Amino acid sequence: MIFRSICAVALCALPTLGLAVTECTGRAIRVWTGDEGTVWVVMDTGANWYVGPSDPDTKNILATVTAALISDRSITVRFSADGASCVGGIRGDVVGMWLHSM
Repeated sequence: MIFRSICAVALCALPTLGLAVTECTGRAIRVWTGDEGTVWVVMDTGANWYVGPSDPDTKNILATVTAALISDRSITVRFSADGASCVGGIRGDVVGMWLHSM
């Protein structure tokens, strides 16, 4: 039983091994959709980012950001770059996002 527990913990940790990313948390305050399918998001923390129309997650991210706006919930967006700034600038290397509970 202990062996199974250790294996379960190790398997959960595998996706995070060597993960060099940056996560920025805040509230989406504006969303622009246009530019032939690009979704632009402005956050209250200054983390401004976009997802292009060729990204397979564009529709899911737009739906999640819309849900966050409607429910006034915070989000955490994950960028592929390690050590990226969460304040100012515009990032296009979004790899996913979290929608937080109230």
